[in-house]
Amino acid sequence: SEREDRLDRWRRRDAEAIARRRYAGSARGISRESARAEAERELSASEGHMVESLEAMEGLRLGERLPEMMTPTLMLAGATDALLPYNLHDFGKLGNATLHVFSRVGHGISSEVPAAVSRVIPDFLEHGVITAATLAQRAAAPEDGQGSGEGR
Repeated sequence: SEREDRLDRWRRRDAEAIARRRYAGSARGISRESARAEAERELSASEGHMVESLEAMEGLRLGERLPEMMTPTLMLAGATDALLPYNLHDFGKLGNATLHVFSRVGHGISSEVPAAVSRVIPDFLEHGVITAATLAQRAAAPEDGQGSGEGR
């Protein structure tokens, strides 16, 4: 399993293998030095921390609860991330969400394109959820501005 492979690399303290996976998974080509630094940071954790972190990620099964979540949500995804199909599936279940897919970006969005992320988040906070449905609501709202329009 992916979990066992990751734990095995961690137990072997194979920083080079971890760095290679991170470097190869970056569509924008994070530097080998950055990939190595991230690997070293991961290896500095205790085994208990690694096991508990992986178990927590595996145990977090929100899929069936996504349709209930009405909190305005910004979902960020990388177009070259192997998890993108799952992100899109989950996005389709959310009732009040905006999706931003970064072109030529893998799983490490915030490390691959930090400046772009720092622009997207304030935009979401200012404008809220914008989808085809919220734009249609805005278009149907009376001219006096009494319609909800913001999608919040």
